[in-house]
Amino acid sequence: MELTTVNQALENLSSFEGEYVYLTGLLTFEFEGVYIDHWPKSEQMQEELNESSVWLSTAINFGFNEESMTKMSGKRVIVGGTLIAPCSDLGGCGHMSGWPAEIVATQIHLHSELGKI
Repeated sequence: MELTTVNQALENLSSFEGEYVYLTGLLTFEFEGVYIDHWPKSEQMQEELNESSVWLSTAINFGFNEESMTKMSGKRVIVGGTLIAPCSDLGGCGHMSGWPAEIVATQIHLHSELGKI
């Protein structure tokens, strides 16, 4: 499995769009904000809000567990899923079209579980 950082995915979105990728980053799971931030934080691009973040949605058959996601929030994770570029009409993904891309997840693991995947 090849891990891709959030910044790498966004910098090469045209190559990654529609592809299954394994993103590594920091999970945020809160009201109107479910996304993966680039890690390490010192390398996050700060010119615009969410510029180093990817909106997280889950596949229909994912078996989403809100309690588990809440426990993982703020921690480094690996997300396996299909990367999607924004619709040209909206200009962004996620809540209020505020993110430059979206990942439709079929897997989410704590980064510390890497050897178990």
